[in-house]
Amino acid sequence: MKNFSISVCYFHLNQTLAEPPDRVSPTADFIWENLIKLSEKLPFTELKDFKSQLVCYEFDEESQAFKHQTKTLNLINQWLTKEQQPIALTAIHKNQLAISGNLQPFLLHDTYAFDLTLSPADDDRDVAAAEIDLFEPSSLFLECSENTLGETIWLYGQTEIPDTECQGVADELVINLLKKTNFTFGLVAQGNLLKVPLFE
Repeated sequence: MKNFSISVCYFHLNQTLAEPPDRVSPTADFIWENLIKLSEKLPFTELKDFKSQLVCYEFDEESQAFKHQTKTLNLINQWLTKEQQPIALTAIHKNQLAISGNLQPFLLHDTYAFDLTLSPADDDRDVAAAEIDLFEPSSLFLECSENTLGETIWLYGQTEIPDTECQGVADELVINLLKKTNFTFGLVAQGNLLKVPLFE
């Protein structure tokens, strides 16, 4: 499968109705802690010191920790990176596969969100369904708290097989994605977007 990628979209409230306007929820950091923890399985250096790249944090010398900047609570629908650009993840190597990616953190009203996309560093590299293990798929199912709004994982790939055979490829991909998790496989719906088969 060519042009293969896995995208993880995750949404988490940074404020609830219980918080005053100048304060974030006590669990607001949870979304970013998930990403830092992910670096244990996918050791991208950019994930390990992730908070230093976000406008919503500043380093507090006294406590030697990153703390929320309350002025960022006035932002609406903003990039959270200081450069207002995605964070390019330097390639890591898993067996014979170099994996790169990018991370896009956002503030959407009262919600922190990110889009993490992983793909082979070599665009021409074919990825077989069995190689999904190299992307550490079980670690992409991130932890949830009471303020977590949800997570969506997208798999994308291009094949040269007829559309009628794509269901089998999609099934194989999802089975491999869920192999080391507690989730079970089941087709919810299927359709087409711009003549591209989609499976949920």
